Amino acid sequence: MTFRRTRVAAAALAAAALGAFPRAGSARGADALDRRDQETQAIEERLAAAERLGLRPEEPPAVHAQRRFEDGQRQVQLGDWLHAAVMLTEAVDEPAWADAPDRAEATWLLADALRRQDLCGAARVRYQEVLARPDAARRTEAIAGALECAVKERRQGDVDRLLALERSLRAESPPEVLYLLAKAAWQRADLPPAERIARATEAFEKVGPPFQLQAWYFQGVLQIEEQNLHRATQWFEQCARADARTDRDVEVRDLCLLALGRVHSQMGDSAAAISWYAAVPWTSPRFADAAYETALAYVRAKRYDEALRMTSFIPELEPDSPLAPEATVVKGHLLLRLGRYAEATETYNVVINTYAPVRDEIDAILSMGGDPLRYYDELIGRRGSAFEVAPILPAVAVRWATTSHEVATALGFVRAVDSARADVAEARDVAVRLEGLLERGGGIDAFATLQRAYAHAQAVENAAARAEGAYVAAAADAAERALQPERRGE
Repeated sequence: MTFRRTRVAAAALAAAALGAFPRAGSARGADALDRRDQETQAIEERLAAAERLGLRPEEPPAVHAQRRFEDGQRQVQLGDWLHAAVMLTEAVDEPAWADAPDRAEATWLLADALRRQDLCGAARVRYQEVLARPDAARRTEAIAGALECAVKERRQGDVDRLLALERSLRAESPPEVLYLLAKAAWQRADLPPAERIARATEAFEKVGPPFQLQAWYFQGVLQIEEQNLHRATQWFEQCARADARTDRDVEVRDLCLLALGRVHSQMGDSAAAISWYAAVPWTSPRFADAAYETALAYVRAKRYDEALRMTSFIPELEPDSPLAPEATVVKGHLLLRLGRYAEATETYNVVINTYAPVRDEIDAILSMGGDPLRYYDELIGRRGSAFEVAPILPAVAVRWATTSHEVATALGFVRAVDSARADVAEARDVAVRLEGLLERGGGIDAFATLQRAYAHAQAVENAAARAEGAYVAAAADAAERALQPERRGE
């Protein structure tokens, strides 16, 4: 630093002057220089503190990728699949981290996080990366995850390829893989019905816990396809009487209870059907279906009063369900059969006043559109602002349409695109604000740490300037007191 050179020069000058001409004031000059030395030491300490408060050196890409991998692991443990996928993608796609020991683990975690968000297209690519490494420790888990996506997307070619890879690794497949293979066989549309049923039945017989309930349910479905209703009830009863240990097991058991009611109803055993319908818990999403079908079973058993009671509370239980108007119509028929004509007329009027305007409005919309299929395509694929069917369709029609699997899937795609557009617009706004912040004050205003370091640096610089002036003043004072007049100019 400049003031250090000034200090040395001043000290040398003062020492020479004081040594050649000892005077009473020489002690005061030495004291002044000592004070300047103490100030200099304090400045150096402040400089070291400013350096410690400065910005951290930028992380090497490989170190940064490793840290993002560890952050992604923590998000996986928390079940936050979205943020886990973001962090793990940053780590996996870093070229400097390509040979890291944890990269295979990170790739598998990324694929799993994407799959859990139903992003099988993106997950499939990551699973392929894991399976391309013969030394990957997660190959078996990757096969299971990739197989689940292949079954969900009905990609039979991928199923066959993954099955061959699975059998090349081990002779006996785990229950999850066995269940997925059985489900894939059940989905085969390229086989004759008899062959498809035979293959699927054989495959589901090999499935054990923890997918036993699902296997029993599908075996019952296969027996229904073969019109063997008695055998189907045996499979459904095994499923319905089993202990449900997970939420998925509870859902499958409710399906089996509902299936038992339907099968017994089809077999003409209304009493058994009603008994099985009654076993569906009221907390189940299938309860409204069970209640409505119970009412129909009561009608077939000619127990009209009990059927009327069931149809009366379905509209109150599920007012937005498509079953509500169906139950109301059945209620009107029952009142008519029981000779309660005034109540039947009032019930029919409720249906007419509630749903006839909806029908007329939809008819008007379709008549304006010409081809209903083309109108549907334009409705689902409408571009522009965020997609909403509420301003286009009546409220009741919106509720019913969104319960359809095809419509719900289409709406989900469109809303996902709209959400992505909104995310891009938000990111663009954030980028503009960041650019504006970085342009103010040379970027210093954007970072609190940089502001503090800059303030410390300015303080050190000012103290150094003052110290330099003090040394010059001390040297001048020493020269004034110690040197002869003819040498002071020098």
